[in-house]
Amino acid sequence: MNKKTFSLLPPATRFVWIGLLSMILVVALNLPLSLYASVSGNRTWTLWAASGGWALPALFYLIATLLGIPSLMKGRDFRGTRLQRALGFLGPLAILAGFMVVAHTLDPCHRGWWDLQSRINNLPLCEYYWGEVTIDTRFHWLMHALPDPIFLAGYWLVLRKWHPDFTRSAQSHQHLSEK
Repeated sequence: MNKKTFSLLPPATRFVWIGLLSMILVVALNLPLSLYASVSGNRTWTLWAASGGWALPALFYLIATLLGIPSLMKGRDFRGTRLQRALGFLGPLAILAGFMVVAHTLDPCHRGWWDLQSRINNLPLCEYYWGEVTIDTRFHWLMHALPDPIFLAGYWLVLRKWHPDFTRSAQSHQHLSEK
């Protein structure tokens, strides 16, 4: 999409695009940095540590969710059904939930699939943390980063199929702007 095509989109759709691009940026940074942190054991390379312990990826997903609010609101410039309008909000919200909840739901140590003696090349996989057995800290950030590309790809496919302004070509936007 070029600058001219982007300017032809309704404002609510522009916000959805900006939110989508911010989430793509977070996934493109978070996944390799988390993988490096788990392999090297150097936790300072994760986006979590870079932000002083704050959940920087979650903040970007929250911003993308907030950018989807205008698409929920009925406006004269937005075409589509209520469900189509809700995609700009519900998609980033699902990715945020996947980032925060799915990782802990599938924690193999917490679910009992691994125990405190589980190791790979003498590296512990599990640790005792805040009164329960959970995945070792060096793998924790990777566990949060792994669901993101899957959820993001699903969101992109749903937008492409069902969101009216993502399915339209640049030529149809040009045609609509000339009316």
